[in-house]
Amino acid sequence: MTETSDHTIGSIEAIDDLVNKYRAPEVIGLSAPNATAGTQADVLILPDGLKAHSIKAYLDEYRDKPERRTGKALFIELASFLAHVNRFQDADSAIFLDPTPAAPSVMAVLDYHRAGATSDPRFGVHRSLYTPVLSDEWKAWSKTNGEKLGQQEFAEFLEDRIGDVRMPDLLNPGSTDPETEAQRTTRELASLLQGTYASPQKLMELAAGMKVTVIEHTAQAVTLSNGVATIMFQAEHKSDDGQKLVVPSLFEIGIPVFRGGPLYRVTVRLRYRMARGVVAWFYQMYQTDKVIDHVLADLATTVADDTALPVFVGKPES
Repeated sequence: MTETSDHTIGSIEAIDDLVNKYRAPEVIGLSAPNATAGTQADVLILPDGLKAHSIKAYLDEYRDKPERRTGKALFIELASFLAHVNRFQDADSAIFLDPTPAAPSVMAVLDYHRAGATSDPRFGVHRSLYTPVLSDEWKAWSKTNGEKLGQQEFAEFLEDRIGDVRMPDLLNPGSTDPETEAQRTTRELASLLQGTYASPQKLMELAAGMKVTVIEHTAQAVTLSNGVATIMFQAEHKSDDGQKLVVPSLFEIGIPVFRGGPLYRVTVRLRYRMARGVVAWFYQMYQTDKVIDHVLADLATTVADDTALPVFVGKPES
């Protein structure tokens, strides 16, 4: 039997007291350099490897209100986004417009840093985000933009979307009224594209009443001086009443780009191709990238005017 001396027992007890002393939970206060007098953060020292743990999360459970506003509100409607920003903004809030074509967005940082190089920074954790949703009209026209459509398919598409077609904004012949900027733009575009605009009624005629037959003995293409074309391309194609079919090369649609947004006029080029007596139709929306740029510029102006906040093109600090 091994005997343990009093000296050995005393040493073990001393070591045990020392270990317990340094492994016991402890709350200490830490202050940052140059911190305001009396400002410190409480840190809880737990015995699991003497790691430091903040007790803020535990204390927050007992607050009667949050320490600061945090979180990001998400909106798909511009009016709701503006209402939220105006509800919570202050003099230093800021807005960032991200013009990325695939996913444009508008972010409001409601607790943004105060202006001035030496001003106190803020957390920037209370935000509003507006993500525009493409309108059903824009998605419908974009879906088959540039794709070849059969006669019946093209006719059905035009019948479904004829409500989007607008009369072109052109000055009436012989009018003495001054030409507006919009009218001048439309006229110059028609001249540039060497085409003539179709009315909604003309497109309905193409959609509802057009039946094309082919007479194979003619090989001629005719483009008239006014920009319209007769369908006589490698063959003479006539409508069901035996008349040459005149096809306008342009028409105009007025549709919103974003859901709930204003209408924008878009010029559309009308094309066809003949192959073995079969007509294939397709259309091309002209300069959609510039239309999107215009929409985003208008959006930035609307947000700035409604909130009276600065609008920056880009993204806020992460």
